[in-house]
Amino acid sequence: MNKIIYILPIIVLGWLGYLQFSKPAEKDRNTQLISMDVPDFSFKEAALTKWQNNNNIITTKDLPHEVMMINIFASWCAACYREHDQLVRLAEKHNLTIYGIAHNDTEKSLGKFFKNRKNPYNKLLITPTIYNTNKWGVIGMPESFILDANGKIRYRHKGPILKDHVDGIIIPIIKEISK
Repeated sequence: MNKIIYILPIIVLGWLGYLQFSKPAEKDRNTQLISMDVPDFSFKEAALTKWQNNNNIITTKDLPHEVMMINIFASWCAACYREHDQLVRLAEKHNLTIYGIAHNDTEKSLGKFFKNRKNPYNKLLITPTIYNTNKWGVIGMPESFILDANGKIRYRHKGPILKDHVDGIIIPIIKEISK
């Protein structure tokens, strides 16, 4: 009888955990448009090859005044690999300006990441090694933010952008805020 008292809570908690984490994340997405300022930043533009000497510093004020995306990713992030083709598709097929912010990464690792992949980013920025993404509210990689022409964040996408998200969420939001 004593064993059941110890095992039953473990079974119940395990079952509840299974129910919570087995839900597809796509169904939980909130596609409500938001309106908040982009956190101020000042990042170095990454040099992907040893021949590039990029000492450009890009700040919030340098963002273009157009609908665009900021994608926070990392070369060491498996989910970032998963979304990469969709970012290329957004940049090429839909002509979306995308700024990439490589979090806790190195230029050498980014060079390897893009060696055999297309680079969808108009600008590729790199954070300082100990940069804290709390002011962005980022808790995992990747996360993407769609900005309107006034530089306001209008949509936040947590996790990798998949094909369904491009067609069902991203493109409709871009069309909505481009009006």
